[in-house]
Amino acid sequence: MPSDFEDFSLSLIATSIFSSNLYFWKSLSYFAGQAELKPLLHTWSLAVEEQYYFLFPPFLLLVLNLGKNWVVAIFFTITLISFGLAEYASSNHVVGNFYLLPTRGWELLIGVLAALYLFYYREVDTSDGLKIKEEILSLLGLLMIIFSFFAYSKDTPFPSFYALVPTVGTCLIVIFCLPQTIVGRILALKPVVGIGLISYSLYLWHWPIFAFARYKIPEELNGILPFVLICVSLLLAYISWKYLEAPFRNRKNFNRKKIFSFSLISIIIFSVIGLTVSFNNGFEDYYMENRLSSEQKKILLLAKEYREKSLIITR
Repeated sequence: MPSDFEDFSLSLIATSIFSSNLYFWKSLSYFAGQAELKPLLHTWSLAVEEQYYFLFPPFLLLVLNLGKNWVVAIFFTITLISFGLAEYASSNHVVGNFYLLPTRGWELLIGVLAALYLFYYREVDTSDGLKIKEEILSLLGLLMIIFSFFAYSKDTPFPSFYALVPTVGTCLIVIFCLPQTIVGRILALKPVVGIGLISYSLYLWHWPIFAFARYKIPEELNGILPFVLICVSLLLAYISWKYLEAPFRNRKNFNRKKIFSFSLISIIIFSVIGLTVSFNNGFEDYYMENRLSSEQKKILLLAKEYREKSLIITR
C-alpha cells in the first residue's frame, strides 16, 4: 500500500543515517502488532550501537590518561546511571526506554567493564589445571542466557532489572569461558561456530523476510512456512557473509578509504531513494491507476477522505 511504502521509505532514510531507533521511537512500540510488518524495524539496535561508537572512542581517549582506577570508576558510574534510567523508564517511558541510547547504554558498557577487567585485573593462569571458578562462572553465564530465553516474554519490562540476567550472563562467558571449559567446548562445536560466523548477516536478513511474509499473508504464519523462511534466511546469510561481509573484512581487498567511500555512496543512494518515494507519497497515483479496480479506488478515496476529516476534528 502507498502509505506503507512511504513509511518504509522514511525508515530507509533513518537507517541510512544511523537514526532508525529515533524514527521507530516516534512511530510505534516494538511489541505492537503493527511492528511485525516493518521490514527495517530490527535496525533500531544497529542505530543504538552506531551512536554509541560515535561517542565512546573520543570519551575513552579523554579519560584514558587518568589511570586505570579512575577509568574503571568513571565507566562503572556511567553504567549505573544508565541502568538507573532504564529501570525508571521501564515503567514511565516504555517506548523510549526500549529504543534510546541513554537507557540502552549500560548493556554496552557492561561489555566495556568486562574489557577493562580483562585488560587491567585478570590474573593469568599458568598452571595446566583448570580453574574451578572459570568452569562454574562460564556455565552460570550460559544458564542465565538460556533462562532468559525461556522465561521472558513480550510482557517482560525490557530493558530493566530483568535485562541484567542475559547481559551479565554474556559478560560471564566473555570473561571466564576458556577453550577447556564445558561452555568453551560447546561454543567450539562446528555448527555453533558456523552460526556465529553468519550471525550478523542472519540478523540483517531474518526480519525483512518474516516482515514481508507477514505482510503478504495476513493470517498467522504456521505449519512449514516459518521453517522455510528460517532456511531462506540462513541461506541468504551465508551468501552475504561469504561474498560481502568476509571480503569487506579483508584489508587486502578494501582499505579504510574504500570502506568510507563505499559507505558514503550507499548512504546517499538509499537516502535519495527514500526521499523520492516519500515525496511521491509512496507512488500513490501509480498505485491508484494501475493496481486497483474501480470499486477499490472508491473505497480507498472514501477512506482517505474519512482520515483527513478525522485529523481535522482531532486538531
